[in-house]
Amino acid sequence: MTRRLARYRIPVGVLALVALCLVALLLQKMLNFNYNNQTFLIALKTNQDHDHQDHDHQDHFDIQQLTRRAEHLRRTCQSLGLSRLQPITPISSVPILDRKGIFTVCVGPKVGKKWWRILGARAEEKGFANVQSRLPAVISVQHPLSRLAQCYREKFLGGKNISQYAVHPKRGGESWTLRWKSYWLPALISTGKISHGPLISKLIQTHRRHANMTPSHTLMATLITQAYGHMDALLLRTHSDVAFTFEEFLHHVVWTHVLGLHDPNWTSQFTLCQPCDRSYDYVSHLENSEEEVNNLLKVADVKGEFRFVSSVASEKGKKEGVFTDLLLYGDIAKHVMDQIFRLYHLDFVLFDYSTKVI
Repeated sequence: MTRRLARYRIPVGVLALVALCLVALLLQKMLNFNYNNQTFLIALKTNQDHDHQDHDHQDHFDIQQLTRRAEHLRRTCQSLGLSRLQPITPISSVPILDRKGIFTVCVGPKVGKKWWRILGARAEEKGFANVQSRLPAVISVQHPLSRLAQCYREKFLGGKNISQYAVHPKRGGESWTLRWKSYWLPALISTGKISHGPLISKLIQTHRRHANMTPSHTLMATLITQAYGHMDALLLRTHSDVAFTFEEFLHHVVWTHVLGLHDPNWTSQFTLCQPCDRSYDYVSHLENSEEEVNNLLKVADVKGEFRFVSSVASEKGKKEGVFTDLLLYGDIAKHVMDQIFRLYHLDFVLFDYSTKVI
């Protein structure tokens, strides 16, 4: 019997080749996913950045890249006739940072707001100042799909049960109750896990005119309290351990936009900083934040260099972020992705981010 089996033994070399092929197929599956019968790769950088990818590994990032984006922004705004539009999000909720004579930057939620604040604080500590008469104006943006993924990981815990949320003892944060009323309970409604009663529809319609005066997540919490406050205890008992998939989150994003409740955390970046009505000198991509900001400081005649993390940690974080985002979008239905691309079309076009299919 042993001799018979020996005849069918597969050579070690063949086994190694088969194993190598399997590993290659697995890697390919991680990097690509089938979307609409095509191989769709989420491009987390701009077309121009892709053409200049060799520069990403150099200490000196081409400052002209930021000015080219600003010129592209101006040309596109003009060609599409997007000037003098009423902003959807109130200007009071848009963070405009003027760091005492260094530069002026508009940065929305989930676009490195904390990062820019740290930069400004460190600059002030070191006594940096811009000697130019006019401050450079910067708009900081992020790839729309990456921004949504980041928001999902933060506000919806990346798919974990909401019962696991806890306010950090040192960093603080939103209370569990505020998260419940502002994000999770509305998402239960938008996904159909809780019935969308006529009262909430009436309240939203009545208060929609206030959406341009009140931060939308605060308004949503108010509306939810009015519509579901009488049964809040019951809903908490039955849904306090719920978790949301990424597709459910994307559906919720579309739902809030349809209702006219544009939450600053995921509303289009076009609506936050009025890029077509303000004159920006530079457009900074969060994906290259460290290189780009250091060169912005040089342009502003600021001496010194900022390094927030080691280059090794930075590159590792970028790679892990790309893989995580790819996995999140891998199983999203085509019609949902179509809605997302339509919703954030202007962010892709104005800020020169790629959505190409390869």
